[in-house]
Amino acid sequence: MRKLYTLLLVLGLLALAVVPAAAQDDPTIAELVVASSEAEDAEFTVLLAAVLAADPFFLEVLSDPNEMLTVFAPTDAAFLELLDALGMSADELLAETELLNEVLAYHVVPSILYAEDVVALDGVYVGTFLEGTAVSVSVVDGSVFIDDSEVVVADVEASNGVVHVIDSV
Repeated sequence: MRKLYTLLLVLGLLALAVVPAAAQDDPTIAELVVASSEAEDAEFTVLLAAVLAADPFFLEVLSDPNEMLTVFAPTDAAFLELLDALGMSADELLAETELLNEVLAYHVVPSILYAEDVVALDGVYVGTFLEGTAVSVSVVDGSVFIDDSEVVVADVEASNGVVHVIDSV
């Protein structure tokens, strides 16, 4: 049953990526993640798997063109480092739904923050979808850090927000 559910979620997400809404020029954040995970130099395959294995809320909110979000998206390499640090396999992590929900919620800010906004928040904590938590923003020698994660690509625009690629989870 779980495999059927996962298959249906994947097919639904792929359909969103293939048939974008006519009223929007940019893809949603969910569509960006799918497209990037399917690219020749795939970058977000673990993030996509995590979104699909987590509470359906995350897929819904990242697919909703009416949301206004900032996502600090860890690369596949960042997730591999996390798995190594936790001593877990990807399958073990994906089976830990509660942990996935917390990790994903911690990486989503419920407002749009472009790079210039993030830089202006140097020294400030910004609230996330994970209730009662915030990420710290710091600028050090021209590099932007969200907690201890460095922003390696900024301002990937989506119809429902912006994505900043980070180098650790």
